[in-house]
Amino acid sequence: ELKKLQEHFDEKQQVTDTKAARGKARRETKDITTPQGMARSLAAELAPRVRVNAIAPSLTKTPLAAPLINTENKLENSNRRHPLNRIGDPAEIAHLVHFLLSEDSAFMTGQVLRPDGGLSTLRTS
Repeated sequence: ELKKLQEHFDEKQQVTDTKAARGKARRETKDITTPQGMARSLAAELAPRVRVNAIAPSLTKTPLAAPLINTENKLENSNRRHPLNRIGDPAEIAHLVHFLLSEDSAFMTGQVLRPDGGLSTLRTS
């Protein structure tokens, strides 16, 4: 199936996938079900004709997240979990998608971008 996908793309194409991070940062595995595994596996298979990158955002103000932030208390608690003291905005994710689809990211493949307010990498009290 990957061969068919590769044949479908012209030169300089890219695949961008967004995966919502669930809860706190977790250890990455080499399994293709993780964003890192998917991005690396597909990037290796489809290079050099297709670039593959993924976006793994933390909690973002979307309709899907609404039940998690539908009260002031829930929103405050979610904000406090993030080192930047806020959750993501959909426009921020859209900017990353735009970047990945542009020529500005022409030398990137197999990467996972984590717009998560520092949640996966910083330890704050």
